[in-house]
Amino acid sequence: MSVRQTIVDCYDAYSARDLKTVMDSFSENVCYEWTASPDHSKWCGCYDGKERMVERLGALADEFDYLEFELIDLLVDGDKAASRVRMKLRNKQTGKEFTNHSGHFWTFEGDKCVHFIEYYDSALVMAHTN
Repeated sequence: MSVRQTIVDCYDAYSARDLKTVMDSFSENVCYEWTASPDHSKWCGCYDGKERMVERLGALADEFDYLEFELIDLLVDGDKAASRVRMKLRNKQTGKEFTNHSGHFWTFEGDKCVHFIEYYDSALVMAHTN
């Protein structure tokens, strides 16, 4: 399967909240990196391995309902890719909704992502965080 198709399938699964299929796209030792300052986001840093990645994604799912998820742009060059996604989220505690745009950078080895970097509007997300 191509890098492009792997990413599209991963996003389709994420939109459907099918975490098992999402995780099939990543290597066991993936580095999942949220690029933000700890002063501005409780979700930042590099989480090594699928288990830690699932923990971080689970923490987000505990706090937010994912109402919409859309892949807007996807550029692929060999084993690297960049994408822009839009997520409409609702804070489970407050009920407040907001839309967040994120930039994702993928690095593949073979058919698995080994490094995934996410940039997001940390001020926007933290304004809607418990």
